[in-house]
Amino acid sequence: DDYYGESIPEIAKNMFEVLDSLISKAPVTEHKTLYRFCQVEDKHDMRIGDVIFIPYNLTCTTDKWNRNDRNMYIIQTLPYDKTHAHDLYKMYAQNENEHQINFLRGTKFLVTEIKEISGTEFYEFYMEEIEQ
Repeated sequence: DDYYGESIPEIAKNMFEVLDSLISKAPVTEHKTLYRFCQVEDKHDMRIGDVIFIPYNLTCTTDKWNRNDRNMYIIQTLPYDKTHAHDLYKMYAQNENEHQINFLRGTKFLVTEIKEISGTEFYEFYMEEIEQ
């Protein structure tokens, strides 16, 4: 929904509600560290200490694939009873080797460290999920 700006079509709003409902019904994750291999549109102009608000359902994985061709978020989740991360792969696995986990829309993160990925123009952004 961040692509629409302020004029979100009604059908898209309805679809977001359905997606939010689905994600919230998935089991809460017990994983402590999650990874996101960023897309071009993902925020990457961050500094240590920034609080990042993600207005969409952020998709992550439990797997740290050996990739250095894009920015990466390394996220520490809140404890089980407070996290907004849900295990979608337990409801629907696209393939048996991927463990997709989604954060509910509106989750906030604190940037705690930033490391350059050696030999590339990309960075690892270390973040902690923070309470809403």
